[in-house]
Amino acid sequence: EVGALHRVNIASNYLDAVDALSTWNVPAMNFHIAQRDGTVASIVAGVIPHRVGVDPLLPSPSWDATAGWNGLIHLKALGTVVKRGHGSVASANNRPVASGTPFISTIFEPSSRIERITELLGVYKDMSVRDAQVMQQDVTSLFAVRFTQQIIPHLDRASKQYSDVEKRALALMKKWDGQLTTVDPAASLHAVLLQRLIWNTFEDELGTQLFYDWVFIGSNPVKRIEELLVEPQHRLFDNVRTKARENLTWMVVKSFHEAVAHLQDTFDSNEPSTWLYGKLHGVTFPHLFGAHPLMRPVMNAGPYEVGGSTTTIFNTEWAIHKPYEAIVTASGRVISDLADSVQYTVLPGGVSGQPLDAHYTDQMQLWLKGGYVRVPCSRRPDITFRLYEILVPGS
Repeated sequence: EVGALHRVNIASNYLDAVDALSTWNVPAMNFHIAQRDGTVASIVAGVIPHRVGVDPLLPSPSWDATAGWNGLIHLKALGTVVKRGHGSVASANNRPVASGTPFISTIFEPSSRIERITELLGVYKDMSVRDAQVMQQDVTSLFAVRFTQQIIPHLDRASKQYSDVEKRALALMKKWDGQLTTVDPAASLHAVLLQRLIWNTFEDELGTQLFYDWVFIGSNPVKRIEELLVEPQHRLFDNVRTKARENLTWMVVKSFHEAVAHLQDTFDSNEPSTWLYGKLHGVTFPHLFGAHPLMRPVMNAGPYEVGGSTTTIFNTEWAIHKPYEAIVTASGRVISDLADSVQYTVLPGGVSGQPLDAHYTDQMQLWLKGGYVRVPCSRRPDITFRLYEILVPGS
């Protein structure tokens, strides 16, 4: 692997890089290579075990000799994606190749983020640093757009039984554009409705504990519910605890009633326009000592209102079993223009881990509002560079 990286670093074109990565083994990774002429390449490199006659999703019987490894699969066989000229490649923890052979994994993120990135790359023909800044702050969810379009017809079928509050909430959903901003009440309704629909669909079959285990990986229920929305009579929509046979319409309407009731109680308001997403969905950056209630105000940073979700480029995933506080978000943002001598970066907090230090949270507002710190990267720093401290070993 060290030799492969060395050859990549001295490669003069993407073909040299592809050849160098043919000797890369573990861990299996995606590599992205760019040339000066705008040609870009995405390479899957590494090896994975080859197993025969076993289900890769289930434990293999160690006592059965035929269930062991039968050699290795070189992922270079999957090929290389090459785009010439002003090309682009992107990755958002999505499935890199079509499902099938060889089996790689099932733990991929929903397709919404990579779809939105690809959409914006088509808009920004000659991307600038500013375009990249805007993209990293994007909170439009194509999943939410599709989800809303698919459930509205089911909600309309029960419109006569809705209260005035529910009718106003439904009207908000119909006008919504899928942007999960902090000031959008429809985003709150979407989040709670999604959570209730996932719970009502799967918990009765799995049981509470197994349900919690399954949704621990947040992409599992989101991907599965999107697959099921096109199968309104699927047996998973039937509540096994009742004698009746329920379907998607019944499940969506039930979840909608529960979502509106939850938001009325949470915001203590019967006016849906006051259910602002930022009041429901925040993020806190905890310190280890912040677990103590007396030290929490000093040690922890937050909570701060944030937009987005697990299906937006600005990823602020919340747990299905413990909504709606963000548990995953960008631990740092970087924009590198290789034609420039400056890099742009920002951290959610600061460079210091000491709560009383001036640099503990001095970048927080920049991170929240889409700002960046300008970092010179040339051999000779420009006039804006300021030297704060020199570390001398042994001094």
